[in-house]
Amino acid sequence: MWTSQNARAPIAHGAVSTRRYLHVGLLVLFLGGCAGGLAGRAVQSCPSSIPAPVLEVGDTWNIQEEGGRNLYRRYVRRTDDGLFEREDRPGGAQMFYDDAHTLRKVFREGRWNTEASLDYPDIGKPKLAFPLQVGKTWSDQVIARSVGIGNVIYHRTYTVLGCEQVTVPGGTFFAVVIEETQRPVGFSGGSRTWWYAPDAKNFVKLVHRPTAFWSAQRDWSLTSYRLASEPGKRPQGTGAVAAGIPTDTSVPIEIAEKMIFVAVEINGFPPMPFILDTGASFTLLKPAMAQRLGVSVPPNAPTVDLKVVGGRTVSVPLARVKTVKVGQLIVEDMDLGIFESFPDVPELAGLLGGDFLDHFSVSVDRQARRLTLSVSSDPDKSESTETTLPVTISCPKGAVWTGKGCIAEEKGGPRP
Repeated sequence: MWTSQNARAPIAHGAVSTRRYLHVGLLVLFLGGCAGGLAGRAVQSCPSSIPAPVLEVGDTWNIQEEGGRNLYRRYVRRTDDGLFEREDRPGGAQMFYDDAHTLRKVFREGRWNTEASLDYPDIGKPKLAFPLQVGKTWSDQVIARSVGIGNVIYHRTYTVLGCEQVTVPGGTFFAVVIEETQRPVGFSGGSRTWWYAPDAKNFVKLVHRPTAFWSAQRDWSLTSYRLASEPGKRPQGTGAVAAGIPTDTSVPIEIAEKMIFVAVEINGFPPMPFILDTGASFTLLKPAMAQRLGVSVPPNAPTVDLKVVGGRTVSVPLARVKTVKVGQLIVEDMDLGIFESFPDVPELAGLLGGDFLDHFSVSVDRQARRLTLSVSSDPDKSESTETTLPVTISCPKGAVWTGKGCIAEEKGGPRP
């Protein structure tokens, strides 16, 4: 239950009249193209487009092959030509990759290799062709040595099958499922499946379909990873307006009693119903909806303290999402509070708060049932909606709140 700023009285989740208005409002708002959103659909639903990761020096992944061999991969520096040098253990050569994890060149024994060869057949051959979209395919051809056969020409095709939640020793991830088929000339070939997790910025699992062709290949899975921009070492906060978008947008809303409902897209998924609340400091997303969207709460995540009716304070963890979109306006890299708001209304995905709305001037036309958002240098002129949620920010150990987010504390004060 939340406290209404105007009425100063609790809004009961279970009140019959409130629930009736909520259900009717949501039905009207999402009837048609928005109907259902993710309702009734499993986590296999994919965003319309998944962009390439933003890789950084220090990003590290540990994997374990079937049989127990451990492999270590870490980007150690960025070169003048924009590539990442990757340290591999076990290793032997200096390997250089682009922002999509595609091998671009290799330096070994005093010689540069910049084109695909028998020694390095994967140079210039992407296993990830961003942006990823369901049904997208890409192909290549390589010549490689095959045990007991010799040099063989392989035709490889990659297909994005869909998305699903996958659990490996390194965690549970929302992952894109990619099938690779290899057809060596003169042989039957085989196939294998890759799981790419955007949150880990890399593949987290590889499984070969059992055939004689793959007898020498080993399955593997991610055992741990560390991103240079992990919580406590990167800003936590309200994101930034995406570049290249319109300066304003107008979208339909529904009004039930004093609550306003608006359609919101998270990470490119279909729009879902949120309550609009300019008085709330943070946007909230229900845990079940977060799971469907593949939004996970990282270890040692910052938290916000929310006061609910009766004076009780609850600690709510923050999880970062790539995009929050209303109409044509997008805010990138926002931290959402993962919290069960309005549990009696399963159609409701969450609450849209000031961390998104404060980027814009907000105007609500209740008669026309329209919400207008405009990119403005003076968002304080925005119209206020009903509810306020008092919050207190708690950062992980070793980090401090700057007013814009949690950042790691160093000697002499927080980092700029």
